[in-house]
Amino acid sequence: MAIAAQPALLGCGRPIDDVWETMDAPVSAHERHCPDCQAARSSLEPLFTATHELRIRDNNDADLKPRASVKASIMDIARAEVRRGRQLPLHQPSADQLGSDLTGPDLTISEQAVTSVIRAVGDTTVNDVRARRCSVELDDTDAGNQLDSASQPARLRIHLTVSVLATLLIPEAVDALRQSIIDHVAQELGLVATRVDITVEDIHHVS
Repeated sequence: MAIAAQPALLGCGRPIDDVWETMDAPVSAHERHCPDCQAARSSLEPLFTATHELRIRDNNDADLKPRASVKASIMDIARAEVRRGRQLPLHQPSADQLGSDLTGPDLTISEQAVTSVIRAVGDTTVNDVRARRCSVELDDTDAGNQLDSASQPARLRIHLTVSVLATLLIPEAVDALRQSIIDHVAQELGLVATRVDITVEDIHHVS
């Protein structure tokens, strides 16, 4: 039995295909303030330009039109590259490595993989909390004090925005969610969440 493919989502929860379908349109109000959509749009721009030029050039030559399977394969690759996004090291970089290329021989994990775990925790830990945007960055505050950072797990600062049910006790829910994120990041990813900022940006009601 065939299983329908799930849409590839950006950190803000928007499908990547929605960004692609509006590449030839002006930037929307959401995209003007969303770093995830801006990064996806920037990543897709070269592909959009190339395919646009090819369509114009090959429009009158049937022999040059690619099969549907070829176009589907190209889009699968493009979606995967956009989803992967930035690479984060699994081990904390030393002070002299910070700010340089962190995609060398050390093991890395995609930012999208990390935010996916965090968003899943946000959606399941506390009833009536819905995870929205998530961003992560390396915490380098103690880089100068690390004697052997290569043996230490990478430290992350995390920011998650959520919507909560109107009747929820927000302080208790946020505290429980923060601790759950710290635990899951350590257990599932082997990383250390040194700071977890949670912003309640919206209140929703029972539908």
